[in-house]
Amino acid sequence: MNATVKGDRSAIDLSLQATGARTSASLAAKIEPTEDEIRVALQRFEGRYQGVPLALAAPARVEGRRGAHRHRASFVPLGAGRLGVGGTVDQAASNLTLEIAALPLSIVEAFAPGSGVDGTLQAKLHVTGPLAAPRIEATYVVTGLRIKRPETALLPALAVQGTATVIGQQATFDAKLTAGGATNLGIKARPRSRKARRRSLPPSR
Repeated sequence: MNATVKGDRSAIDLSLQATGARTSASLAAKIEPTEDEIRVALQRFEGRYQGVPLALAAPARVEGRRGAHRHRASFVPLGAGRLGVGGTVDQAASNLTLEIAALPLSIVEAFAPGSGVDGTLQAKLHVTGPLAAPRIEATYVVTGLRIKRPETALLPALAVQGTATVIGQQATFDAKLTAGGATNLGIKARPRSRKARRRSLPPSR
């Protein structure tokens, strides 16, 4: 690892290069610490993990103060795939959005060799509320889903789309699966109400 730091307490220019057997990274950033918060302007980032490239598409900013952080970044993994992060992480009122666009699922092979997963993922995740009990809303679409193995060679590609919501300790999801345009399967799950749970409990003795 090689690092270069220039500047004073009001503004620090940082450059960093790191290499390893499976990981490499190179970045340039400007750090501006104050009494109340710290601001980081990430000007350049390029990295690789397990052969998976990750690069900064545009300059990113992170601002942090006690109990809260604001993020704005856009990353580009694997060609056309994009990962965007923006919003605020706050102890009392978070508002963070994570977007994944055209992400090839073949990336899984770098972390689980032999999985044979293929397809494209697009998803959006929105987190709001306090960190102790956030509200999480997600939408996702997977197209061209296949498992590249001899026993699945004749199976059609799958398409999956759906939504999911998590509020506190309760989760709701709705998914639709399509195979070759001729097979459709819908799955829904919602938490039962307290009244329904009480009716399902066995009588006490």
